Amino acid sequence: MIFNNKRLVFPVIIVLFSLVLSVDIVVAQQIKDDTPVADTIKTGNDKPVEQDLVSKEELERAVKAENLRIEKLAKERNMLAAKLAKEREQRFKDSLRKQRELTEEANKRWHLEQVRYKEIEESKRKDKKLQATLLESSKAKRDLYRFYLLGTVIFIVVIGVALIVVLFALNVKRKANNDLEKQKSQIEEQKAIIEEKNKVLGKSLEQIQIQNKSIEEQKAVIEEKNKVLGESLEQIQIKNKSIEEQKAIIEEKNKVLGESLEQIQIKNKSIEEQKAVIEEKNKILGESLEQIQIKNKSIEEQKAIIEEKNKVLGESLEQIQIKNKSIEEQKAVIEEKNKVLGESLEKIQIKNKSIEEQKAIIEKKNKVLGESLEQIKYQNKHIEQSVNYAYQIQQALFSSKNLLNNILEESFIVFKPKDVVSGDFYWFSEVNKNTDNHKIIVSAVDCTGHGIPGALMSMLGFNLFSNIVRTGVYAPDEILNQLHKGVRVALNQDVTDNRDGMDMTVCVIDVNKKIMEFAGAQNPLVFIKNDKIHRIRGNKYPVGGYLVDETKFTKHVVKIDEPTYCYIFSDGFADQFGGHEHKKFMTKNMRNLISEIHNMPMQEQAGILELVTEEWRGDFPQIDDILIIGFKLDF
Repeated sequence: MIFNNKRLVFPVIIVLFSLVLSVDIVVAQQIKDDTPVADTIKTGNDKPVEQDLVSKEELERAVKAENLRIEKLAKERNMLAAKLAKEREQRFKDSLRKQRELTEEANKRWHLEQVRYKEIEESKRKDKKLQATLLESSKAKRDLYRFYLLGTVIFIVVIGVALIVVLFALNVKRKANNDLEKQKSQIEEQKAIIEEKNKVLGKSLEQIQIQNKSIEEQKAVIEEKNKVLGESLEQIQIKNKSIEEQKAIIEEKNKVLGESLEQIQIKNKSIEEQKAVIEEKNKILGESLEQIQIKNKSIEEQKAIIEEKNKVLGESLEQIQIKNKSIEEQKAVIEEKNKVLGESLEKIQIKNKSIEEQKAIIEKKNKVLGESLEQIKYQNKHIEQSVNYAYQIQQALFSSKNLLNNILEESFIVFKPKDVVSGDFYWFSEVNKNTDNHKIIVSAVDCTGHGIPGALMSMLGFNLFSNIVRTGVYAPDEILNQLHKGVRVALNQDVTDNRDGMDMTVCVIDVNKKIMEFAGAQNPLVFIKNDKIHRIRGNKYPVGGYLVDETKFTKHVVKIDEPTYCYIFSDGFADQFGGHEHKKFMTKNMRNLISEIHNMPMQEQAGILELVTEEWRGDFPQIDDILIIGFKLDF
């Protein structure tokens, strides 16, 4: 049951190892203290060994007392392990809840995008390009699925190998590190391929958005043209109606003029008849010339009036004919315009039909893209679960940063990984307590890379560091020298092109001598005495990498004869881009900030550093893991 629960495997192994070691130490000490007589026995190497004699009852009492103490210690460890497991479970639940909220928000955004895409129309000119892009996207989707599946399997294998390295690294260290290096290279290649595919998909989505925007603009232009054409048709219809009315009026006037002309002709005929009658009467009756002349004069005047009227009527007829001709020309122009409008409407209808077909194609392709996005989300979910599990393993390996306060009461650790798992790690320990060789070791380490590659390097560095200190090496320069050799051997850097390494600082505090020894690879130590800031630079080469095994690191000694504030860190804080000018924070500004806040309580300093990081970064993404360790020494 215990080994079925992955979270309890590591704590149970530590408890069992501690129990066995404690029993051996207590029994040996009890035998040494209670036995006055010792015999000397020769071993196979002819070395003298003391054999103590002790009574059986005293030994049983000692073993029984020690067993009680061990049981109590085991209960305390189990309680602590249960508490840690509960905290990890709560963090895991919080992470799942946040992931679920992000997924729901992403789904809402996607549904909104789908609604918007349904209203978009794409031009025919970019259809072929979009089809080619979608074919590439479909192929990329299949490749991406294979790479994600392969990456997931490889990552699970890496995690299994890493856990085996943690538990059994002393016997299979070189072989396991070779496997880790190969798997790390494969993961990097697959990650680069996946990022390239995501980039292609992003460009495709951007092209679709641009085309959709173009369709919207074309649709707006077409609607505007349709609106103008509608208004033109209405105006033409109104003009046609007005022309028809004018034509009817003109025809009515022509009819009236025709009737007037008939009446005039009738009157002219009547006048001619009257003239003949008058002439006949003149001949017959013999009326006086004066009366005849008067009548003739009157008749001449009437005739002149009639001729004047006929002239006016002729001019009116000419004007009417001119107007009719103009109306006919306008009618021909209107008919020509109507013909052109009809052709335009047919073209618009054809274009609308083409746009509808393109819209159907876009909707179909959007559906395919939606399915691809769902599969990508599914793969991302599994990758995130694997990364979260790797985070739990890394956290189980590293000590809680709050435990540093048990060793150095006034201290803090600011630790902000760029991704879920980190390439930076901190290491601290207290050795030989209550002896003349009482030392406290504190280190800040920045491994090559971040995320999963950085996490693999950090686990390798953590184990090598622990093994070196466990062998009794406490000098900071010697720790770096042996760690340099260990990294080069573990990564086979003598025979491969691998150049990964670590930038780090190591501080060893000798409590009895009241001194602090320091050695650094690339990174410095900053400390403040009497409100004056000091900086000791590390050597200008990393641990591991291209340098040969003869690399030697320099040890520096700082006297702790008065209160001293010490700070060690990685380059993540100083290299972060931000501010109004979008520049790096820089190491100089970091030292000035530390100088301003060093008199504050350590926890307040940590809060200020975290706040400054967030305010400086603003909307910029975090570019690297951030690690800062601060502690006060006052013996």
